[in-house]
Amino acid sequence: LSVVKDGYQIGAVPYRRQKDETLTKLFIVNQWLELVIQMRPPSLPPKQSHFTALDLGCGTGYLAACISQRIANRHADNTLKYCGVDLSEAMINMAKEENPDMQDSFKVAEMLSFCKGLGTKSSCGVIAISSIYHLPRSKHIELFTEIRRILVPGAPLLFTVPEGCGEGLSDDWLGEGIEMFWSYFSPGWYELTLTELGFECLTKFKEDKVLLGQAVVSTQSTGTQTEGGLLLINPFYFRKTISLSSLIPRTQHHSFSHLSHFPKHVVFQGKSS
Repeated sequence: LSVVKDGYQIGAVPYRRQKDETLTKLFIVNQWLELVIQMRPPSLPPKQSHFTALDLGCGTGYLAACISQRIANRHADNTLKYCGVDLSEAMINMAKEENPDMQDSFKVAEMLSFCKGLGTKSSCGVIAISSIYHLPRSKHIELFTEIRRILVPGAPLLFTVPEGCGEGLSDDWLGEGIEMFWSYFSPGWYELTLTELGFECLTKFKEDKVLLGQAVVSTQSTGTQTEGGLLLINPFYFRKTISLSSLIPRTQHHSFSHLSHFPKHVVFQGKSS
């Protein structure tokens, strides 16, 4: 993870230039957020003053204000709060600068370790945009197991993955000559594995930059989204139940010198019973 941390330390400013608030207008992000806001757990876990809407790999906090404001509008009792986590101190410092009223909402931490330190059924939703594929994929089942543990039953998970599969380094991330580490399985692997872990797929979505800031409406009961004749396939929502997966991650290694970033998304939700 040192390559990832160093990469984001160096690339914090150019990375922020690539991100803007139009991401919050994507149908899939708003679907996730609405599910989070609707969560009304019967009681708080022991020694806990509130539930969290957890942003794993929050970067410079470009989603923070939107999520926090929407939560505040519906949870005036402060029983649900945003929490952003990132491996890079430079990213977190920028997040705090851009969100001066949310200083205590951002944490410098590695996502898997952070999740392990959280209480069971302590989160009303987890979002991980452009972050999980920086964690070695041999740890992905462990991460999703921890996410399943901390999610309140019925709570949603939204995350992003690229197409294809592989593990390796690129040497020109963001076009800035920055080394970056990538590690991921195929979208189908995540759908199968998360189902085995006890999640249920609610929505699949494929991000297209043309769609940013535009309305995307549901046209089928399956949750498939269409816009401008494009079939959007690639986030998933799931619910929890069942036992741990017996799948063992494979360890193929590839080089990704031609890749600078990946644009895909995925969402999941835990069962309400």
